Amino acid sequence: MEQGKTEAKIMKKMISIVLALFVCISSMGMFGILADGEVQVQAGTVQGASGDTVEVELTLTGNPGLSYLKLRIGYDASVLTLTNAENTGALGTADFTASENFGKNPYVLTWASASNLEGNGVIAKLTFEIDEDAASGSSEITVECADSNNEDLQDVAVTTVNGSVEISSIKPEFVLGNAEGSIGDTVEVALTLNNNPGISYFKVQVGYDAEKLALSEVKTNSNFSLTRGNPERNPYSVVFSSADGFNQDPPVNGEVCVLVFEILDKTSSIGTSDLQLLIEEVDSSVNPGEIFNITDRFSGTSGSVQINDVDCEHNFTIVSVDDNQHKKVCSICEREYFEAHTWDEGKVTKEPSCTEAGVKTYSCPVCDGTKTETIAALDHDWDEGKVTKEPSCTEAGVKTYSCSR
Repeated sequence: MEQGKTEAKIMKKMISIVLALFVCISSMGMFGILADGEVQVQAGTVQGASGDTVEVELTLTGNPGLSYLKLRIGYDASVLTLTNAENTGALGTADFTASENFGKNPYVLTWASASNLEGNGVIAKLTFEIDEDAASGSSEITVECADSNNEDLQDVAVTTVNGSVEISSIKPEFVLGNAEGSIGDTVEVALTLNNNPGISYFKVQVGYDAEKLALSEVKTNSNFSLTRGNPERNPYSVVFSSADGFNQDPPVNGEVCVLVFEILDKTSSIGTSDLQLLIEEVDSSVNPGEIFNITDRFSGTSGSVQINDVDCEHNFTIVSVDDNQHKKVCSICEREYFEAHTWDEGKVTKEPSCTEAGVKTYSCPVCDGTKTETIAALDHDWDEGKVTKEPSCTEAGVKTYSCSR
């Protein structure tokens, strides 16, 4: 019995040691391993796609009291373009200086104060644009401490940890599928999400031709908690919001929902009906109170519905309707088909004169319909004129012009 208790105590101690080690290792995940009294500045690591704008944080830890800090930030200018440097105010009232030339590489940041400042945390945020043609890979952000001291002008050793921008040349995207059916059919079109970087919210809209299609149902996917919209609204809004307000963990890809359309039973529906996809907003949220709009990172692909005629060996009677179209009526399926006339080059059926308009008549060989077009009057073509009465000292003369037509 005593031996069992002893073994249990040993096991509890072992478990406690393992848990302590796990907590210690986990706490080191965010920053480099700090020795006692060590001061450190670390550049963050962020993810982005080609063409994106990203923000890299500089974090100070172990600050014993600094009155001066000078950092040099290096980066690959063929991949990244620095567009902004923001002082967060974590070092309190220190005077912050940064070059106005964002093209300077390495880029220099300095904080200066007459007295020690003991702030820690994110001291600066650097904004980079990733080149549109950047390939997938890691682009290093280097940090060098050029100088640091306290209010007594004593040097303070500061170690640095480099960061990076992890670049993906594959953009996240929303894609509308394509479908095919005949007039009167019901078709399904899937909305999918690919290369999901991690999102907490999105709103996309799907527009369609209400003269050809009617949205009858939206089938949702359990992986995405969607807010159902009004199917009679066009465009239709597909809205996702994570349950806890933070990014999905892990990110979910694949089918978001399926849109069910009825093809209206009208022969004018025949042909390709485009579906327009509009990405309204996409948000990312990892930390409480921080919501980032990442809409620009996403691309969208629209879809279509190919609408075919019904399966019928039509027997048409064709009559002209107006100057724009004729009507074909099938005696078998009793459907009416409206088509645009196929006009010939036209024939002048009345020549215009100087004072009267002419007429040009066009014929449609399909329905034998005709339409007319007015030819403008030609107006007179006067000659140079001839004096038909010479002027005298007391009487005016007359010059007469004749039309050559």
